[in-house]
Amino acid sequence: MKETDLRIAAAKLGPGFRGQRETLTDEERTQAAKELLSEWEKNALGNPPAYLVALANGEQPIWHDRKAKLFEIGEYTDKSLTARQEDLVRLAQNFSFPVPVLIEHTETPLRLGYLTDVIAAGAELFGTLSLTKEADELLEANGAKSLSVSVSPDLKEIYEVSIVANPRIESARLFCKDFRATSERNLFWMREAERLQKELTFQSLETRLEEYLRKGVLPPAAKEAARDLLFTARANGWEEKVVRLLDSLPKFVSFGELAPSSASHVPDLEPEEKEFYAQHFPNLDLKEIARRKVK
Repeated sequence: MKETDLRIAAAKLGPGFRGQRETLTDEERTQAAKELLSEWEKNALGNPPAYLVALANGEQPIWHDRKAKLFEIGEYTDKSLTARQEDLVRLAQNFSFPVPVLIEHTETPLRLGYLTDVIAAGAELFGTLSLTKEADELLEANGAKSLSVSVSPDLKEIYEVSIVANPRIESARLFCKDFRATSERNLFWMREAERLQKELTFQSLETRLEEYLRKGVLPPAAKEAARDLLFTARANGWEEKVVRLLDSLPKFVSFGELAPSSASHVPDLEPEEKEFYAQHFPNLDLKEIARRKVK
């Protein structure tokens, strides 16, 4: 199992990830945590998340999910940063596993919780903080709500989120008003964020498809269908499987490179290839594909 997959599986046992948390008995959760911890150690991935170790030891923390505003576009001269809308979208896209919630950007034995989801909505970045029951009660009792997010210098990755006394962004707070409110301004920015997200996705998929065309793996006539397939796969979380299948396809010879010959041997397609083309490119001639397959 890849490190990212391990981290996501561990997160779903603990604080959650992208709104998902495993529904298991305490015994099942502990056993699953032990198995993931063993896999973690076997792959020498360094220190596992503290919550995975705690779960493997039989602890069963209760998590409280809190919405919050994390960041916004603007100039941050003290950090030599300029954050634009596309930067917020990229931070949301690159969020691949939970990061810790700290106090004043300092590691302490006190574990508050984790940032488990990130959403870009126009000029603002929002998230879900999954806090332990004790931390949630402590912050509620003390009225601590101000937040500060630590990001990489290239604005591609979130390192952690901290509870702070003096936030750089005054409106970056826990328990903020629902960012899905339907005011005209919010709807406009959410539409803009969705448009930009689709544009970035389109660009990345176009680059991949052009590479397949250059390699001769994908016939030009199949490009549009392949694009639709990849869009659907990405939206439903199985893009990696489609990419593996496309990567395994044989190279095609240009139609002008072969002279027709009734005596030439026509290789058959593999069952997996037939299924792929039948499902996603039903209009293609499988015999012609097989005929032009490079041995």
